[in-house]
Amino acid sequence: MIAEWENGRERSARYERELLPLASARTQATIGAYRGAKASIIDVLVARRAEVDVRVQALQLEMDTARVWAQLNFLLPESEVATRSSYFRAGDLP
Repeated sequence: MIAEWENGRERSARYERELLPLASARTQATIGAYRGAKASIIDVLVARRAEVDVRVQALQLEMDTARVWAQLNFLLPESEVATRSSYFRAGDLP
């Protein structure tokens, strides 16, 4: 479960670092093309829909990662959690 939690955190960070900015940039580029009469409103809506889909996927991943963290948090006794503080540092919580 710890490996699953860490994997979820890494994937969430990748969404924040790479996928969300890329989707947003694509939307902005399509809006720019629309303003320059190089793209249709359909293209803008498709790009915006793709961006929203990526954001929903990121939120779903965060929710799944938080669920695993909660399971770990309630699975391990508090004394054991304290000894494994490298896994459960306050800054690392989902």
